Amino acid sequence: MPPWGLLPFLRLFQVDFNIQRILVPRRPQTESEEKQALRARAQVLREEGMTYPEIADQLGISLGATWNLLNKHLLSDEIGT
Repeated sequence: MPPWGLLPFLRLFQVDFNIQRILVPRRPQTESEEKQALRARAQVLREEGMTYPEIADQLGISLGATWNLLNKHLLSDEIGT
């Protein structure tokens, strides 16, 4: 079979997959009380002028987790989820 014979199938699969993904309702994501407290503490430290690495050291979490705590909810609000 020539390689271009697979392209229509792949395109149809992608379209079907995207339609099915849109139709599935998203479940609301809930946060534990521990994570809410950690987010609040990180926001207070950031308002005090601490940098992300300083906040990560203070809270005992990774730099990426610190960024996610302070910014991820902002990204999801922009996307509309």
